[in-house]
Amino acid sequence: NAFYLTSYGNNWLAIMLGGYGTAGLATYNENDFSEEIVDLAIERTRVMSEHLGTDGAWEEGPFYWGGISFLIMFFDILSSVPGFPDLLDKESFRQTPLFPIYMNMPSCGRANFSDADYWQDHNSIHILALLARKTKNPYYQWAYHEYKDVADESKPHLKDYGIKDFRTSEETYQFISYDENLKPEYPGDFPLLKVFQGNTYGFVSSRSSFGRDDESVVICASAGTNGTNHHQLDIGQIII
Repeated sequence: NAFYLTSYGNNWLAIMLGGYGTAGLATYNENDFSEEIVDLAIERTRVMSEHLGTDGAWEEGPFYWGGISFLIMFFDILSSVPGFPDLLDKESFRQTPLFPIYMNMPSCGRANFSDADYWQDHNSIHILALLARKTKNPYYQWAYHEYKDVADESKPHLKDYGIKDFRTSEETYQFISYDENLKPEYPGDFPLLKVFQGNTYGFVSSRSSFGRDDESVVICASAGTNGTNHHQLDIGQIII
């Protein structure tokens, strides 16, 4: 579908390009087609990365921010191959863990703007570890530890269906991404009010503390335009 190859603000494009690009690198010396795929992935992801705000926010909201994890994984792999650029060396990627840190809610939740549910999941937790390693940021390392076990805790109803652990692949990514020498540190110096603002989005988070503390108070608001992907006429919504 050509739409997904040109819709640069759509997380599904990040998933496809990250997957195709990584597969192309794995078979790069085996055929010319793989080289073409990698070149295409680099070309398109360069454009797509411009849709990630300089403050690290993603216009589709906190849930679909997880889709860019495939883009970040591809960039991380690409940077380890001689002769290829380090596309993660941008301020927007260095800042992007701030988006889930501020938009996460107490008791394993998140600000569920757009068509998302409240409960946190494991789709992108390992990216916090990857970017903590990449930036040597102890606050991102703390966020990884804070949220890495939320999948089991936030969806207990899955046990009713005999599903006890569905995190195998994610734990593999975390094992690869994690820097055991980086000591986590609570972000006590972070301001308690944060505004994410771009051409097509606006998110506000005001909180009494960070993390999964059930005693904390968090207020989040959504602004921007309803024309953005996945926004379901919820501009102006406030979650407390």
